[in-house]
Amino acid sequence: MFDFTMLNDYEFESLCKDIMQMYLDTPLYIFPRGVDQGIDICDKGTRPEIMIQVKHYANSSFSSLRRSLKEEIAKVNKHNPSKYIIMTSYSLTRQNKIEILNLFPKYMKNISDIWGKNEIESFLAEAKNTDIVQKNFKLWINASNVLSIIQNQNIYLDSYEFLEDIESKIGLFVDTKAYIDALNKIIEHNILIIVGAPGVGKSTISEMIILHYVAKDYSIRYVTNNDISDLKKAVSMAADKKEIILLDDFLGQHYLKIREDQPNELKTLLSFVNRNKSKKIILNSRITILNEAREISLKFDELMNRYEVQKYLVDLDQISKYEKAKILYNHLFFNKVPKEYFKEIARDNNYMKIVNHKNYNPRIIEYVTKKRNFESVTPKSYYSYIFEKMDNPTDVWQDEFENRMVIEDRCLMNTLYSLTDTQIEKSVLERAFNARIRDEGILDTTYNHFNKTMKRLTNSLLVIKSGINTRNISVLNPSINDYVSSEIKKNQNEQIKIMENAIYYEQVRRIDFSNETASFIKKDLFRDDILQFKTLENSIFYYFLEKVVENDLLDKRLFEKVRLSVERAYENLSIKERSDYNILIEKLFFNEEFFEFYDLASIFKSEEKLYHIIEPLNTEMLSFVFKELGDQELITSRILDTFKTVIEKTSFDELCDELTFKDYEIVSRMQIDENPQTDEDYQMIEEEVISDLSESIAQNLEKKFEFISNELVIERQEIFIDNLLSEYDVANTVYGYFTESDDENPFVDRTDHDDNLIKVMFER
Repeated sequence: MFDFTMLNDYEFESLCKDIMQMYLDTPLYIFPRGVDQGIDICDKGTRPEIMIQVKHYANSSFSSLRRSLKEEIAKVNKHNPSKYIIMTSYSLTRQNKIEILNLFPKYMKNISDIWGKNEIESFLAEAKNTDIVQKNFKLWINASNVLSIIQNQNIYLDSYEFLEDIESKIGLFVDTKAYIDALNKIIEHNILIIVGAPGVGKSTISEMIILHYVAKDYSIRYVTNNDISDLKKAVSMAADKKEIILLDDFLGQHYLKIREDQPNELKTLLSFVNRNKSKKIILNSRITILNEAREISLKFDELMNRYEVQKYLVDLDQISKYEKAKILYNHLFFNKVPKEYFKEIARDNNYMKIVNHKNYNPRIIEYVTKKRNFESVTPKSYYSYIFEKMDNPTDVWQDEFENRMVIEDRCLMNTLYSLTDTQIEKSVLERAFNARIRDEGILDTTYNHFNKTMKRLTNSLLVIKSGINTRNISVLNPSINDYVSSEIKKNQNEQIKIMENAIYYEQVRRIDFSNETASFIKKDLFRDDILQFKTLENSIFYYFLEKVVENDLLDKRLFEKVRLSVERAYENLSIKERSDYNILIEKLFFNEEFFEFYDLASIFKSEEKLYHIIEPLNTEMLSFVFKELGDQELITSRILDTFKTVIEKTSFDELCDELTFKDYEIVSRMQIDENPQTDEDYQMIEEEVISDLSESIAQNLEKKFEFISNELVIERQEIFIDNLLSEYDVANTVYGYFTESDDENPFVDRTDHDDNLIKVMFER
């Protein structure tokens, strides 16, 4: 029922105190070393009558447990309590209990004073003791079989990888006040926007809230590329389908990535979630990136103003000292930092100096407790090592890159960054890496450089995420990308090396080249084999045309390449790049000199070529292109037919997207004094919603069709309306809108922590 391995020894001891306090109906205490004189839990500080010994031996053996208990005999004899109880996370047999009883015959009446895993579980399973389970967050997660729920549900998109990531971190979770406050926000509003500085715990809070809702039978909707279009397709329209959506670093992991169409897509999704009690959404972002997005996009700023109340700022100043101490202790415990290292943290209250440090950051704590890092120093130097990293937080990764890496390691890290700031298929990284090291003169082929390098860097800088039939590589945390990016920006030679050895054009496109090296990219466009480059997403024709237009290059040597790229830029166009493609086509027409120099009119005269070029355009851009071609007297009957075909398809697709979830908006606008009582009441509301939807679709169709030609017959409107309405389950919508949410916050705000509790944790 309960997985006690997710609790550290202090958490298990606190759990046992809560259990015994309830069981014995008397106040109990845990004291720091020196005060307790070898007692884990007792009823008072001096001459205790009740003593409770706690042994967290979930992953150990009975022989180890018995050996440890023998060492307690002298301490118990010294205190001579009236009642002595032993509690352990080890699952004890009756024979085990008899052997333990024989160690303490004077102080234990019978085996009922010995609580093993089974007895603790049975006590916690009683309805009257649920408060104890809910107070112990990690225990509650596992008691609810959250991981089992996730594994057995029909998960869409990248949720499998998300689960794998959470599983490895459950032990490190601390239910901070920030988590409780954020949870209250999403309970109240359905929407939660978490912002904060790098490394303060935005993703961790998001993951904890995800687990809270998975325990309530919510399905996860998550994609690593944060493509809102993909998420919208995955979200169920069914009002009774509980779903929680996560957009992690939704504006970019370490620099701003916002497309022109993103605010509108996000607005549609948020509006739907805001009105649907069975849906929840979490968005998180670095505060600097969020502010930058608000500055450059008026639409996005307006959207954020609208949802300001749902925003939650994670501020390290709001995290209590006790919570910081728990984060530190958890990392030391679950990363198995040896006792001799731990003693240095406990000595002279060093743990308090770490917790009080002005640069305390959970990400630094994560770094200094990794095995590869703490083993690089002696136990006696460990505290100084941690303090040094906190004094210079920007240099956390500098030591790794400058002093612990061979050239292959740095090549791999820079190659990974050139490909992605999220994750990439292992096979893609391997091909790109091998191309790079061939240029470095690392020619010894007697062993696999990629495998050796991956083995060195995995779990220190890199993580391998296994999906269904895939293995993806990403950095351990976003701050590594911050460091790599800053180093490449300062290194012109490395910029040129990446460009010269790139086998995927995205590697060239992603790097932020300095002015001095930008000329190399221009020169690259004149290579004979430029259109032979491999790409990961869009076609090389799209990327080539983008660069030529961006640099306003008019050169006869590029004539055929430009024309071919205009004809084929649409190939393999990803959904998230369609907005940029629209802008690119617009630029072609606005730049008359460019249009004439490369004789693009002759391409647009071909209805076959025209169809492929304009098919990815939105209706607004179709209108623009149609007008431009009309001004140039290029509209023929066949071209008109081509536009008709595309506009019908595009209009339908756009209306599907624009009207998605609109039925919830209609219900919310309706003046309904009280909830429907009968089936007839529900049916009446449904009919009104369908009527409003039909009218909205008709109005949208007229706007989208009117620009083409008076010859375009609107008689097909009824077909469009019928097809679009088939996308909606209006009955479910109406029923779901009036169904009360059962979402409650089971957690109690616990702020009564002080320095003494931290001392107890580290000096028991």
